[in-house]
This record gives sequence, structure tokens and C-alpha cells, in this order.
Amino acid sequence: MKSVSTPRKRAKHIDNEEYKPSKSEIIEANEHEQEEIANDNHVSSEEIYRYLRKNVGDMNSLKGLRKLVIESSCSRRLINSVISYIFDLTEKNPSAVEWGKKAVVLATSEVLEPKKRIREAFFFPSTESEQRLIKYLNKAKTKMLVSVFTITNDNLSNALRNARRRGVNVMIISDDECMKMNGSDIRALYEEGFSVRVDLNPFAHMHNKFVVIDDYLLITGSFNWTKQAVQKNQENLVVVDDSILAHLYTDEFFKLWEKFEPSEEKYFKKKIAQNIVYKESIENYEEKIESLPEQESYDYNLNNKSPAYELGMLQEIQDQAQKEEEIFEVKETQNSQIYEKGLKENVSPSESEVIQESKCVVF
Repeated sequence: MKSVSTPRKRAKHIDNEEYKPSKSEIIEANEHEQEEIANDNHVSSEEIYRYLRKNVGDMNSLKGLRKLVIESSCSRRLINSVISYIFDLTEKNPSAVEWGKKAVVLATSEVLEPKKRIREAFFFPSTESEQRLIKYLNKAKTKMLVSVFTITNDNLSNALRNARRRGVNVMIISDDECMKMNGSDIRALYEEGFSVRVDLNPFAHMHNKFVVIDDYLLITGSFNWTKQAVQKNQENLVVVDDSILAHLYTDEFFKLWEKFEPSEEKYFKKKIAQNIVYKESIENYEEKIESLPEQESYDYNLNNKSPAYELGMLQEIQDQAQKEEEIFEVKETQNSQIYEKGLKENVSPSESEVIQESKCVVF
């Protein structure tokens, strides 16, 4: 699928570095910008002015200036007013003339020579779309914020692992109930050293599905990180290279991150029994013991590191898992009884739905 390039607004063409906007242009720019400020989240000219005053003459500041210009409205009026301000600063600071020239060229080139921006959408079911998603995850260099309902797709889990091996700081927020599902990779990722938190309400879901990469790239849509979503579901994702949108999603991510801080102690730091122990694991150990001569089998039973010992541990965990399953069934029965009672007593639909939503169903 082809990315769509969105042209940026072009500033007035500058034939040479000596161009300076007229006073009327500057007044017009300031008046127009005041009208725009209340309607968007762009960096204002005042923010750029403050940065220029603080860093006048500092060549190392030009990279920061470029970032501010990109995050501004990039209108002709704003660029003209910034150019005028740079000229005023260099007139008052003759030693900063070279800095001023580079600042003017930088401010205008970001608008007059716009770079190709990422604007892409892709759809599922499609293994090709899955690979395109992984391609974008592989772009991460420093930071990746992942807020998704669940992760059971090994291809996507491995993309997160690869990012972490590259030195990327990967942070994950997911749903508490879905974390308990068979095949969920959330706990495994935590145990591998990933920063992970989940929501704390068993009657509500952390249903976001977005990723922010390196403060500029946003991936969001209906897509769940499951094989079912790749192979069977009608899903969508959009990828946008937009630092303003990325900033808004980043703010939301860290609000949730702070809110879900207690989940680390509740779900991850306390040692709990495995939810499932496959019967095949126990049968494999039984076969090992049965295949040994009688004396060796007896010795293995005495050795606390023996297959017989491990078999006992596996059986113990399985028994614990069975108890937890029985407790879960009791709670499910209680929920059903409460739900039926609520219907008879005309409990509001929202309360009844909350009871039924306690079980995580994901595709």
C-alpha cells in the first residue's frame, strides 16, 4: 500500500537571505495567529520567540528550532513573523549573524521543501497488513508506548522483544481480565523485564488499541493483537506521522500508567500458581520414571531434583489451578444469580451489563 504525502502550507518564497517581511505583514500575521491559537494545539510564534531569545547565537539550538517550526501551523504568516524576529535579534547581536542566517534558512526550508509524511491505512484479515504493522514497530529507536486490549499474537510479541533488544524502552498497558486468558503474552513479557501495567477493574475493560513510537508516529485502529484479528476479522489500522497527535496519545498513556500503578503489586509481583498445567507435561515425567530400572526409579524419588519430584510439583500446581477454576465457577454462578435478580428487580441495564462484562471475550 502506498503512503500518501500531504503537502505542507508554503511560506512566501524567499529569493535571498536578506528578505525581511514588512510591518504590515507582521501585524497581519500576529492578528491571524491569535485567531488560530484557540482552535489548535500548534506551537505558537510566542513559544518560538522565547526559544530564539534564549538561544540566540547558539548553533546547537538550531535542531530545537526546527522541531518547533515543524510543530507550528507552518503558515506563511507565522514563518514571516519568525524570520522578522530572527533579523531583529541578529541586529542587536552582531556576533550572531551566522546563526541568524542558518536559522532563517532552516525555518523556511521546513516549509518550502516539505518532507514526505506518513499517512497510511491498512486492513484485515491480511497477513500482509500484519507484516506492515511489524515494519512500523521495527522503526522504533528509543521509545514505544503500547496500549492494547490483549497480546496473544506471537509475531507481534516478538516484534516487541526485538525492539527491546535494540535498546528501545517498551512500555505496555493492557486489560487485567484478558491477561488471564490462555495464550496471553502479557505476564511472560513482564517476567522478561518489560514495563507492564493493567487496569484494576474486573467489571470494565482497558480497551484502547494504540502505539506511539519515538514521540512522532501513531498507530491506532480497531485491530486487536491476536491471530484471530489477522486471519479472520474485519479490522483496520491507521499510521500517522504527526507529533501533535502523538503528544496527545502520549499524555493519555501516562495518565493511565499512573492510574494503574497498583496493578504491579496486585498482578505481577505476588507469586501465583499457574492457571493451566498441561496434562502432557505430567505424562512425560511419568514415562521417564517408568522407563527407569526399579532401583534408579527409587533413587530418583529420593532426589529432590528428580523427575519424580518435579512431577509432584507439577501435580501440586495442577491441583491449585483446579481449585482456582472451581472458585471461578462459583463466582460465575453468583454473577449469573445477581444478574437474574437484577432483571427481576428492574436494575438499570448499565449495572446488569457491568456484571456480565466481567468475563473477557476477545477475538
